[in-house]
This record gives sequence, structure tokens and C-alpha cells, in this order.
Amino acid sequence: MCAKSLTKFLPQLSQTIQRIENDAPKCLAPKKDKSQKPYTLDQGKSELPFVSCNYTGKVSDLITLAHEFAHAVQILASRESQTEENAFMPPLARECCAFWGEIALIDYVQQKDEKLYVLLKKAWSNDNLKYLKADAEVLKQALENNDSGYSYNWNYPVARLYALMLRKQMNHKKAEVQKTITTFFASGSKITQTISMKSLIAFFPIPNPLPKMPKPNKAGFTKYQILGAVTALTISDQQIDVERFTVGSFNHHIAKHIENKTLFIYFKNEQPAAYACWEKKTKEKISLSELCTPFVEPEELQQFMQKYYHCAIEMPELIGKNSPLKEVA
Repeated sequence: MCAKSLTKFLPQLSQTIQRIENDAPKCLAPKKDKSQKPYTLDQGKSELPFVSCNYTGKVSDLITLAHEFAHAVQILASRESQTEENAFMPPLARECCAFWGEIALIDYVQQKDEKLYVLLKKAWSNDNLKYLKADAEVLKQALENNDSGYSYNWNYPVARLYALMLRKQMNHKKAEVQKTITTFFASGSKITQTISMKSLIAFFPIPNPLPKMPKPNKAGFTKYQILGAVTALTISDQQIDVERFTVGSFNHHIAKHIENKTLFIYFKNEQPAAYACWEKKTKEKISLSELCTPFVEPEELQQFMQKYYHCAIEMPELIGKNSPLKEVA
């Protein structure tokens, strides 16, 4: 049932799914040690993933099996599409794939067995108490405390909500979302190039740690204040590789925008939250060439600038890759 449901959910992965169903080693027998958790083991490129699950026939076991089955499919899909060095997928992303396996099962059963569907939905809701309440609280506390030790459970709430978000989008653009999720499964470590990681953490925004800017004098902020704010925002943006540029070249680049008055810093609660740069401006439109939005969504900056400049704000095609770092690397 796990294979059939995931095949219907992601038909382009049918061969990979069939291979896992038929050939992947698995142990589903009830375990003497009831505390042993289910897991899926990546055994390297020469062997298929190994799935272990304490299956006793309960409805919750079926959801767990779908979760682990999807893990195995993701591992193989990534290995089939990526080189060995790029096959490993980050934890948060692979948990998205596992939750899509659960969602696929529930969707499939809804059309086949109404009674089982009701039971599966109940089990899913019970799991939400752990993932979206207990684990989410742990994640929230960790975000507020930089000294927290790493916990794998941090990945679950964000991954579950993101998986649900894309499933809802399938209601009005099924083919497009199926293609996105299929690519997701096969991306391995290149997942950060496939999807904006900022969208993955949108449900749990990172608190802005930057200090409030002092009140400007009559002439406005000084060049050093502006440069400091822009530098801090650039370092805070997780999509920007700060090791790709030198301090001197970056400072020169931003100083040029300050001089040309082609730099806009967006403040929220008196804290620097985002900035944008451009090369060309007309009365009707400003076409942004660079964008850095570590603490707000790009659309929020766009809307504010439209009101401020009373004209259209055209966003870069590749948000996150259009930054001063691209020019000075």
C-alpha cells in the first residue's frame, strides 16, 4: 500500500519506488525491545537502503511504515540522480520527503477505504501533538537560546508544515507541485539549490538579533552606519556565501551604491531587516539588481518600497542569488 500510494502521488518516481518495494532489505517484524525506534539506513551506493520498523498491524504502524518507505525512496532517488558526494540530503529536507510519504498514504486510502482513512487521520492528528507542539516548542526555545545543543527533532515541525503547504498547493496546480516534489526527492545535498531554504523556515522565523539603529541626525545616517547595517544583514542571510568575497571589494561595492543613492535599507521595529540595490530607476519602475532579506519575506520589502517610491518595484529573477556577493566574488 505504501508503494501504490507514493506511486500515485509521484508517478515519475514509479521505477525507483518499485525497486525499493521489491528489492530493498527490510525488517518489519515486531521487536522484543519496544523502545527501538524505526529507522532507514543508507548503506551506500552499492546497496539499497535498509528499512527497520516495529510493525504490529496498528494504524500508527502503517503511517510509520509509509514514513520510512519514503525515506528509502528519497535515498535511492538521490543516488540515482546525483554523484556520490552530492547524494546525502540534509535532515530537514529528507523529513519533508518522509512526511510526503505519509500524506500520500492518507490521500490514497481516502479513495479506497473510508474507515481506515478516518483512523489514519486520527493517528496523523495524534502525531501532530508531538511534531507541531512538543518538538515545535523545543525548536522555539533553541532559536531563542544560541547555546542550545543540536536536536534532530528540530527538523520535524518545519518539515511537516512545509510538506503540508505543498500538498495544499496540489489542489490547484497538481502537475507543477508533483514536479517540484519529484525533483526534491532526487536532489540530495543539492536541495539548497533546488528550493529556497528560507521558505522552509518561514514557519519559524529567526528572531532579528541586530541592534536598533540610533536616531539619524539631520543629514541622515552616516556612511559607516549604513555600511555596518548592510554588512550585518549580508552576514545574516543564510542564502549568501560570505566566504566568496573580500571585505575591501564588498565595502567598495556598497559605498558606490551609497554614493549613487541606489541602496535602500528596510527597517522593522527600528532594526535593519533587509536591503536592496538597483542600477536603473525611472518614474514608473525600479528594477532591483540585488536583494538581501534575512528577516522578512522579499514581498514585504517590495510592497514597502512601492509605497515609498510610488512606483513599481521589479524583483530579481533569482532571489538570494542576486546580491553584491555575485559581483565582487
